Amino acid sequence: MPQQHDARMRRAQETYLRHSGGAFQPPIAATDPPSKRAFMENIFQQAYADSWAHPGLDMKTRSLVSIAIMGTLGVEAEIKNHIRRAHHAGVTKDEVMAVLIHLGAYIGAPMAARAAAVASEVWAEKPARASKPGPTKPQGGKPRRRATRP
Repeated sequence: MPQQHDARMRRAQETYLRHSGGAFQPPIAATDPPSKRAFMENIFQQAYADSWAHPGLDMKTRSLVSIAIMGTLGVEAEIKNHIRRAHHAGVTKDEVMAVLIHLGAYIGAPMAARAAAVASEVWAEKPARASKPGPTKPQGGKPRRRATRP
């Protein structure tokens, strides 16, 4: 059983690294009981060894879905965390805003507006891509890269 636990934890850590670009650091304080480490490892493995590693969706799509879920729940710390990690997965500011605009029709303007304000707080910490450059064709027919917005 310990080998199975270790393999699952490795899978979770590898998936988290691909998603976030950094290693997982469980939020455990010196004053927390020993059971909190087991709790955090369990949650981490469920999320990253099972859900995020499950086939069928790419990291970018999972990131956008997660932002929508966290916005719906109104959990601001998790909205921030998922927006920070989403940019590593290739999600742009414009794509986050498109999700939040769509979300407003279902969860209401106040909740969606709060999620947008939280997103702005994240972007103020560290500038992220506004939009993703894509190939375009100028008049000469030669492909070129579109400039990104500041």
